[in-house]
Amino acid sequence: MTGGFKITAPGVHTTVQDFGRVGYQDLGVPVSGALDPESLRLANVLVGNVRTMAGLEALFQGPTIEITVDSLRIALGGFGASIDVLGPEPARIAPWRSAVLKRGQIFRISLDGTASSCYLAIAGGFDLEPCLGSLSTYTRAGLGGFHGRALIVGDELPLVLSSASDGEDVRLPQPEAFSLQRPIRITWGMQRDYFTADSLARFVTEPFSLLQESDRMG
Repeated sequence: MTGGFKITAPGVHTTVQDFGRVGYQDLGVPVSGALDPESLRLANVLVGNVRTMAGLEALFQGPTIEITVDSLRIALGGFGASIDVLGPEPARIAPWRSAVLKRGQIFRISLDGTASSCYLAIAGGFDLEPCLGSLSTYTRAGLGGFHGRALIVGDELPLVLSSASDGEDVRLPQPEAFSLQRPIRITWGMQRDYFTADSLARFVTEPFSLLQESDRMG
C-alpha cells in the first residue's frame, strides 16, 4: 500500500467496478461490473492500464477527492462528465483524456445529465484484494470493492503507484457522439417460463421509468 486518495464527498453512489466476477451465478453471486464497460475500457487505455482494470464508477453526481500520493495519472470516461480541479489554481479536465494531478490537489467529478454514469481510471489501479477474482462492488452482499460498499466521506483508497510515470497526456481524438437511441441486448433468463407471453411482449415494447427506488440492478 502506497497511499492513494481520500473521499471528501462521496457523490450519490460511487463504487469500485471492473468487468465483474464471472462463473458464480450458480451460487447466487451476480456478475456485477461496470454499467458502461466501454467507457471504463477507454479510460483505462488513456492512462496506460490493461483494459479490464478496475476504476471508480460514479452515478448521477460524482465524488470529491483529495490526492494523498505524490502524483497520479487519471482519465475520465463518460458522456457529459468532467473533472473540476478545486483550489487556488482551478482547472477543468474534459473527459476522454489523461492528466496528471499532484499531492494535496482536490478535484470533483461532475455529470451534466447527458448520461447517468462515468468512470475514473487511475494509472496502476487500486491496491485492493479481489473477491472471487474481481474488484467489482456488489453492495447487496457486501462483496468486493472497498469494504463491499459505496464510498463514504473519509474513505482513503490505496493505489498501486505512488507517482505518475513520465509521458505525454493522451487524448481520444474523436469521441463517439452520445445518443439515447441505441439497442439494448436482452437475454431471457432461466425463469422465462414464470411469465406470460403477454408480460414478455410488454417488456420489450413498453417504456420504463427510473424511480428513486431504482439501483444498479433495476
